[in-house]
Amino acid sequence: MGRTLLLMIGLLFPQLGWADSPAEVTKRLISTMQSCGQEFGSPSAPPQCTSEEIEKNLAIVQLSRWLMGPHWDTLGQEKQADFISLLTRLLRELAYPRASEFLADTQFEYGDTHLQGNEALTEVSVVNPDEGRVAIGFRLNQSEGVWKIWDVRLDGVSMASNLRKQVQSLMSKQSYEELVKRMQQKITNADTDGAG
Repeated sequence: MGRTLLLMIGLLFPQLGWADSPAEVTKRLISTMQSCGQEFGSPSAPPQCTSEEIEKNLAIVQLSRWLMGPHWDTLGQEKQADFISLLTRLLRELAYPRASEFLADTQFEYGDTHLQGNEALTEVSVVNPDEGRVAIGFRLNQSEGVWKIWDVRLDGVSMASNLRKQVQSLMSKQSYEELVKRMQQKITNADTDGAG
């Protein structure tokens, strides 16, 4: 009875100390995406090849806030929710399929994980037949005891920082509406490219 109770508590409340480590979260994400390969999102894809499975490992809300920076609080809750939804759709249409395809034929070497408070960096080297050796750093944040990935660095270049520069530039020089328009256009283009 005691073991069963402890197991139930651990499953229901991972923040009490049984949460996966940053390295485990990173390995789970890579394993999921690698097993999907070019089948990501297709009807014949394995059950783990869903956006929801991938998003269990990602801190999309945190990433959304960080991308918007000082503009986040001025958006209001409705636009914040819309931005999170739009970013999620963009990731689903563009990032997940491309990453799954890239990771499909790679070999991995897991390196160190560096912890600093609620932040972590897990280092991974991949050897891809087309790209050669690529150093990937997965940046994670711990919230309520759960580690989630919010940035990926390819050969030292932060994908989140690049995206933030684009978002901040549009917000400063144009408007939130223009940002939304461009994000929607990228999704439309991805849908069109995927259909043809």
